[in-house]
Amino acid sequence: MGVLAVALRHDAACPPASALPEGATPMQAIRARCYGSVEVLAFEQVARPEPADDELLVRVHAAGVNPLDWHYMQGKPYVMRFSSGIGRPDDSRVGVDFAGTVEAVGRSVQRFKPGDAVFGGRNGAFAEYLVVKESGSVVHKPASVSFEQAAAAPVAAVTALQAVRDAGQVQPGQRVLINGASGGVGTYAVQIAKALGAHVTGVCSTRNLELVRSLGADRVIDYTQADFTEGAQRYDVIIDNVGNHPLRAYRRALEPDGILVMVTGPKTDPWLGPLTRLLWAQVSSPFVSQIQASLFADMNPQDLAVLRGMMEAGSLRSVIDQRHTLAQVPEAIAYLEQGRTRGKNVIVLVPEDGVSAGIEPAEEPRVVINTGSGSFLMQGGQGHEADTIRVYYHKPRSFGSHSPILIVLPGAGRNGDSYRDAWVDASEAHGVLILSPAYAEEAYDVAAYHMGGVIKNLELRDAQIDESGQVYRLKDEDILFEVNRLSGQWLFHDFDRLFDSAVAAVGSERTGYDMFGHSAGGQILHRLAIFHPKSKANRLLASNAGFYTLPRLDVAPIFGIQGTGLTEQGLKRSFRQKLVLFLGELDDENETRGIHLHTPLADRQGLGRRARGEYFYGESRKAAAALGTEFNWTIEVVPGVGHDQAAMAKAAAGYLYGQ
Repeated sequence: MGVLAVALRHDAACPPASALPEGATPMQAIRARCYGSVEVLAFEQVARPEPADDELLVRVHAAGVNPLDWHYMQGKPYVMRFSSGIGRPDDSRVGVDFAGTVEAVGRSVQRFKPGDAVFGGRNGAFAEYLVVKESGSVVHKPASVSFEQAAAAPVAAVTALQAVRDAGQVQPGQRVLINGASGGVGTYAVQIAKALGAHVTGVCSTRNLELVRSLGADRVIDYTQADFTEGAQRYDVIIDNVGNHPLRAYRRALEPDGILVMVTGPKTDPWLGPLTRLLWAQVSSPFVSQIQASLFADMNPQDLAVLRGMMEAGSLRSVIDQRHTLAQVPEAIAYLEQGRTRGKNVIVLVPEDGVSAGIEPAEEPRVVINTGSGSFLMQGGQGHEADTIRVYYHKPRSFGSHSPILIVLPGAGRNGDSYRDAWVDASEAHGVLILSPAYAEEAYDVAAYHMGGVIKNLELRDAQIDESGQVYRLKDEDILFEVNRLSGQWLFHDFDRLFDSAVAAVGSERTGYDMFGHSAGGQILHRLAIFHPKSKANRLLASNAGFYTLPRLDVAPIFGIQGTGLTEQGLKRSFRQKLVLFLGELDDENETRGIHLHTPLADRQGLGRRARGEYFYGESRKAAAALGTEFNWTIEVVPGVGHDQAAMAKAAAGYLYGQ
């Protein structure tokens, strides 16, 4: 037994990649020729497979990332090596979920033809091509569903379907709890249980509450605030995707004849992993009144067809967290290991037609805007499809089809409700529809919000923060980040989407809108003018921004635009935007409200927000003159006002719509 244990846990060295056979057609693929961390994943050129008589050759457009991929990469729990290979994998191919188009078919294939769009599950999905048997786990993709949405589904959605429908035996009217409702299996399980007529409770973290609600959950529980196993509510079925409670705790939350479906369990045992919990549940089942069901999902074309029907009907959609290229599979699996994925991550090999970087916007929640104050949800944009944005609005009693629309961007607190409230009087006085989107800080960090998503992976190293927590001092070289060249992921696109949704909801005939942003909102607006001059926004009032990105191609971000993809021609369009630097007279170096960033380059702009705004305006005017282009940006100083969003809002209302 000891010898067997040693053999099972031994990780053999990685052999070199094989040379391409003579005459083979090459393709790119990810291979794992030994067990280990993501470093064993190799991006290689390998021979393209050829379909046998009963097989399809599929060109992979997108592939889904699953915990299953991590388990096979690691060869853990060790017991799985009896089937996957002892020492090293018997099969170096990686990835299962795929969606793509049929490139060729074997001569006995009847149901598929070249050009068909398909999705399913087959080992080797992290590659440009794969082969799958006609009788295997492959079905036609619905025309209304993108390749990415389809590729995300197979393993997780089949698991969810079999957990809810088969193991859980969910019936209409039953109370079903989904533990881990924002993960890959959980997001599908919520929707499937709801489609079966259940009353669904989802358990997730704070940042995912709105997401789970948007999937149809009747009730959500924030596990950081409450333990559902300690509550008074009893459930007919619990689908456990986490394994973070003892079995007795789950039984306590079940009805006496309830069903616990264990999709997974604690993974601390390197030999059996989650199987330890599942096996113990089977041993203890005869001694308890509830059913303790362990789920081992079975990928099959029949259940894929069921899922296809649900996707066609609009009752099932994939939540996509992150997208990666084929070469970035190691990063995708490393991110999955962190346990922070909302829904699924996908590998994009063939971008969707007409969509930047293969990113297809998710379907928006239905927008309803009634007279008075209220709120609605909007789906996050590209790169944030798993997030939702709560939009606070005020629709005045006098609003008509030609009435103006104003989008108000909150400051660093993202408190859209209080920013909306500051405009209610002006809304009623001037008949303006106010829309104030609140971006949750858990989902939109400083890079995604203040910087508009133009950069990512921001880190402030060795920052000195004063006792108030408001003043940050550091060196310029200690601001670490990457430029995000996927412009479709920039925040600025959200505002046209919000405007279009509002126009449809209220029956407006407006073709453009105004914007006001204070503090962090002001930072966003001056960057919108620079980076997204094609916006439908008419006038941009950037109020009391903390610091500025100069429209200079010779200065690197975050204080310039070098390397961001902007050109001189693009800057000419930017300078034609109607940007107003709206500055409080008293928002100087003595103002204590708001965040103050001090670095050598930031302080070159000035020590206070007013000084920095004036410096930005002057430098921008020089840049426009150097390009020989018109310059429509202006500057307005509001007398007697400091860093006060309500006072600046009142002044902005007068500036935009009259006293």
